[in-house]
This record gives sequence, C-alpha cells and structure tokens, in this order.
Amino acid sequence: MKIEVVANNSQIREIFNREKTKCVARKQEIYAEMGNAYPEKAFIRIDEPLQPGKYVIAFKYRTNKFGDMEINPFESPAIKAA
Repeated sequence: MKIEVVANNSQIREIFNREKTKCVARKQEIYAEMGNAYPEKAFIRIDEPLQPGKYVIAFKYRTNKFGDMEINPFESPAIKAA
C-alpha cells in the first residue's frame, strides 16, 4: 500500500499502559492511497517517527478468534521509501 506523510500535518500519538506509566506504542498520522479520488487519513503503528514523504508499507496479519484475517495491531508494518 502506498502512503504519504505530509509535512506539518503528521500527528504522533503515544499509547500508554493502563497505569499511564509506560509508552507501549506510537501511531503516526498518514494519508493512504486506497483507490479513491483522494487519499484517506489514517494512523499506523510505528517504531520511529516517519519523515515527510511517500512510502510503501506491508502490514503484518493475524487470524482473529473467528478465523478471519485482520491487520495485527500489535506489530509495526514493514515500511520502505517509495
């Protein structure tokens, strides 16, 4: 999937544990090309903040309790510069 990180419009959220003592994940705002007329705003899990630019990402998947495939929210996707 192709994504873009837009300069001055790329919020980063930190996700904390229940006790609010440790950051357990970070998510960054991106714009994803989903085949529509305009890119769609979304957040993806990241290890390190992405610089503005275009990227290609490959999500990691898992099987949920119903046997359906879904994006694994606990693993960061593989990200390469486009």
